[in-house]
Amino acid sequence: RRHGRGKFQWTDRRTYTGQWVDGQIHGMGSMTWPNGQEYRGGYVNSVKCGKGIHSWPDGRLYDGQWLNGKQHGIGKFQSTRGVVRVATWEAGKHGPWMTAEEAAKFADELDAPPGPPADAPPPARPPPPNLAI
Repeated sequence: RRHGRGKFQWTDRRTYTGQWVDGQIHGMGSMTWPNGQEYRGGYVNSVKCGKGIHSWPDGRLYDGQWLNGKQHGIGKFQSTRGVVRVATWEAGKHGPWMTAEEAAKFADELDAPPGPPADAPPPARPPPPNLAI
């Protein structure tokens, strides 16, 4: 079981570098994909959670909150042309884009460093193996 800080590469060439707890990706880390995508931020039970930055090779970028592996909460999105917009996201979909004045109210959240939520639960433990007697 992986535990502590480490690096792992899957057969599909995704690579994770970061924290592990009881065999699960849990804490701060980064994942890269062979197509050039990259995520750096928090994980809880091997799923993106907390603050994180996901970038695509075409220049798109999402910097914001994640829950259950999807954009959820306040976040800013940069388009392929470099246009940055802020919105509240839910289950991977953004609401209306905010004005600069509205977005300024969330400056502390938007400027926070990547990482798991402070109140992240401990990783789920797998059930013990069946023991034959």
